Amino acid sequence: MVNAPSLPEPPPDRAVSLNTASRKEIAAVKGISNKVAENIVAARLFASLDELLKVKGVGAKLLEKVRQFIRL
Repeated sequence: MVNAPSLPEPPPDRAVSLNTASRKEIAAVKGISNKVAENIVAARLFASLDELLKVKGVGAKLLEKVRQFIRL
């Protein structure tokens, strides 16, 4: 079985917009699975990053881990 190459995580100055990015772009952020990315897309629009805590699969630890790589 061949493993697909991992997508590089976006640099902080190129943070992924959770309100406009595709599921695939959100899932490219290290720590965010395809399922969580799908849940994020389904829960849009966000007024603050802290609203992510309401999304199934996102907890305080994950939010802090990815906060520098995401934006609204």
